[in-house]
Amino acid sequence: MEGDPVNITCCWTEMFERLGVKWLKNQTEIKNETIILATNTSQGSLQKEARNCSTLTFTNITRNDSDIYFCKVSVEIPSLIEAKGNGTVITVLDRGNKTDEEDDMNDNTADSSYVLIFVLRCLPILSLVLTLLYFNYRLTKSHQDKTASPGRKEEDQSEEKRDEMETEAE
Repeated sequence: MEGDPVNITCCWTEMFERLGVKWLKNQTEIKNETIILATNTSQGSLQKEARNCSTLTFTNITRNDSDIYFCKVSVEIPSLIEAKGNGTVITVLDRGNKTDEEDDMNDNTADSSYVLIFVLRCLPILSLVLTLLYFNYRLTKSHQDKTASPGRKEEDQSEEKRDEMETEAE
């Protein structure tokens, strides 16, 4: 959000006595620093104090700071070595443009998304249940038709005999 403090950190794994770090906004250099590995001789022995990171700090970020930032580390001694990071994208949102209505709309949209996801996840289960019910209905109906068939044949035959007798009697 606009006005917030933001830090981007660039770190490396190798230890060098001297190296340069350049910060680029998109492809334009915005900060250049030289890092020298400090030596501490206060206790009679040489100790090297490690500093493997560089930080780009925005104390009060603005929308104009929205862009992609790169860190480029270079070592000249004993031989030239350069490495460039993948980049960090900063998108700064305007703090003043958001209204309560937009917040409510965003909340409602999120709620709608959760409902839609829930419904879509339930569809396969609902389809399976409906399929099982359909096959159960068909099986039950088929079973009822088979048990009702012999009785029907007798009724149909006796009706046919009555019809034949009536026609002969006339």
